[in-house]
Amino acid sequence: LPAGSTDLVGASGLLPYLQYLRHLRQRPEVTALLDTPAATMETSYLDHLQSPLQPLGDDLEFATYETFEKDPVKYKQYELAIQQALHALMAADTLKVVPAPGGATRPSYVV
Repeated sequence: LPAGSTDLVGASGLLPYLQYLRHLRQRPEVTALLDTPAATMETSYLDHLQSPLQPLGDDLEFATYETFEKDPVKYKQYELAIQQALHALMAADTLKVVPAPGGATRPSYVV
C-alpha cells in the first residue's frame, strides 16, 4: 500500500485496479483456465506450507495417491526426463534397457 494509505481501495486509488482484476476474472477465457477440475483440486493446497510426504516410509491414504496422480506437471516432467535420458544413452551408444518397476505410486511404473 502507498505510504499514508489506510485501506486497500479508499484514498490509495487502488479501486480501479481491483475493478479491473474482477473484470478480467469474469472473462470467459480466464474463467475457462481458472475453473478447471485441476485448478479446483489445487485450491485447498495453495498458500499452505506442508511437510514433504514420505510415500515409502508413511502409510499414505488412497486419496493422497489420487491427488498425486492428478498432477499433470509431475508426469509430464517424468516423461521428459526419461526421453532425455534415453536419447543421451542412445547417443553414447550405451543403451541397455532393463524393464523394472519403479516409483512409489500405484500402480508402479515400468521403466
